[in-house]
Amino acid sequence: MKKILLIVVAVFSFAIVEAAEISNTAANYTNSETTANAPAVYWSGWARGNNSGKLYIKVYRSANTCDSFYAEATKHEIINLNGPNRSYDINETLAVKNGSRSGRYYVTYDGIDYYFSM
Repeated sequence: MKKILLIVVAVFSFAIVEAAEISNTAANYTNSETTANAPAVYWSGWARGNNSGKLYIKVYRSANTCDSFYAEATKHEIINLNGPNRSYDINETLAVKNGSRSGRYYVTYDGIDYYFSM
């Protein structure tokens, strides 16, 4: 009876250790996959409009294209010369366009062009 009990204890302890190892491997695989698929920020900062305000954007490279970018705008600040500035949280994905000036890019939000340099 003692032998059977020892065998059962040995099998269960082996199964518990093996299950824990499989669980750790699966968790590590899932975490590395999530990190690998997340796009990397190419540039971030404020893009300025013509006396109308500014946008806070994060610029990413477009997948499978050469020198093509898109931006995610998260904050819009309207400059008010006669009072306090107004700031709004937004969530917009915008196309990044190459401006006529060298090294300058722009995005268009709500009909206004906002310029920045990367």
